[in-house]
Amino acid sequence: MNQENVSLFSATRWVFALVILLALPACQPETALETAVPTPTPSQQPIQWAEGPYYSDCLGRTVEIPEEAPIIELSYSETPIQTQLAEADSVILGTIVEMSHTCFNQNGGAYYPDGLPYFEMLMTVDEVLQQKLELSRAELLITQVGYSPLDVATPPLALGDVVVAIVVDREMAWGNGGTRAILRPFDHIGHSLLLAQPDGTFTSADGQTNLPLADIRLQIPIESNPAEPQLVYQGTARGCGSIFVYKPNSDTALSEFLTISLPATAFALSEEPLTLALADYQDQIAVKIEFFGDRVYKFGEFPYCNDVAPVAAPQEVWVAEGGTLTVSVAGDVPEDACAGDGFATTIRLENATFRYGDQTVQLDETIFENVHVGWCVG
Repeated sequence: MNQENVSLFSATRWVFALVILLALPACQPETALETAVPTPTPSQQPIQWAEGPYYSDCLGRTVEIPEEAPIIELSYSETPIQTQLAEADSVILGTIVEMSHTCFNQNGGAYYPDGLPYFEMLMTVDEVLQQKLELSRAELLITQVGYSPLDVATPPLALGDVVVAIVVDREMAWGNGGTRAILRPFDHIGHSLLLAQPDGTFTSADGQTNLPLADIRLQIPIESNPAEPQLVYQGTARGCGSIFVYKPNSDTALSEFLTISLPATAFALSEEPLTLALADYQDQIAVKIEFFGDRVYKFGEFPYCNDVAPVAAPQEVWVAEGGTLTVSVAGDVPEDACAGDGFATTIRLENATFRYGDQTVQLDETIFENVHVGWCVG
């Protein structure tokens, strides 16, 4: 059983205290909330958000807290940043786009005596710096035990803030004796959410951490890297241009990338899938495995859909000589690659043979699904 103290990040000191049990996913609380939970009467329906076991029950709600309700003081641990980055379940760079007011740990979020206050933050996922969880959405829901920054005098974070979020998978006591899976900051938002500064550094609200993004990346442990391509691409597919897409071996390793480039206006692309033989379009379609042999950031700036130099160069480039691409698009494909708001593409690569010198390998199948392209860097 993991028993942790959790705290309110606020300048105000309260006179009440509560020790909260936050368990690892396989654990169950040793004690349960014994106070009867009333039927919730929220004033608004919440925003519907779900990613596997994680879901929102607080975004969009306004919960009335009685004036006589005691304010609970909570205390958190504060872990060194190096340990947080090494042991986190996910490290995400993104933007806070939604934040809830304070809710309480039952369905509907209404206040009840002995209820545990918490709030939720929704952030975009701009870059996955580390991920040990099976998450696929372009947004991340973070749950923090304590009172919402919207309900305190000096909030440490606000909508629109760009942050590096260091999060872990835990369980929170819920209702009468139950638990609920959450993603929460490693310690608390003032210590484990690092706010982007004008000088390019990321700083914790408590002032204990101030690091450039490059240093944060370097402190994240990397997976061991093989000496040759492994042909497994489980990272997040992204893209730009008209059309360029890429996918890493994993969002943590970032040492091997599959890339596909083709001129969208050269083909009659639509929502109907179009299958193209690579051997017939060697001058127009480029499918490559770019092998770095280590985390890409060790060799320079990120090399795809980025205009910041100098970019990392791969150790090896394997070029596809055969196989098929099946391509579809959702939205209009403008003649000018940089015009409009972009469009989505889905590309399936099958039976692709890649060559590097005298060596060949075959990739049976992979898919780039609903990737936003049609936009240009700069």
